[in-house]
Amino acid sequence: MWTQYFARVFPKVTTEDIARFEGEYRHSDEERRDVLDAYAKYEGEMKHVMDTIMLSTDDDEERFAEMIQKAIKEKEVRADGLLLGSSRAHGCVC
Repeated sequence: MWTQYFARVFPKVTTEDIARFEGEYRHSDEERRDVLDAYAKYEGEMKHVMDTIMLSTDDDEERFAEMIQKAIKEKEVRADGLLLGSSRAHGCVC
């Protein structure tokens, strides 16, 4: 009974499901937000950024670095990894 219930509520994830999600997620606004959030959370430590982003591979590191550099240039994040507009960026250790 419970097995049937959970099978209906949580359908089996297939490799096709993962591939479809990867196609939607990679190069998306959501991925970009996740990269910038990870960059801020780990204060610019790219190893941690790479470990955090879903479906990322070593091949993505240069793309992520370019994404971050553009965000720094556009003043979305600081070079030290803090998101501009956040309380930590303004000296608050809340």
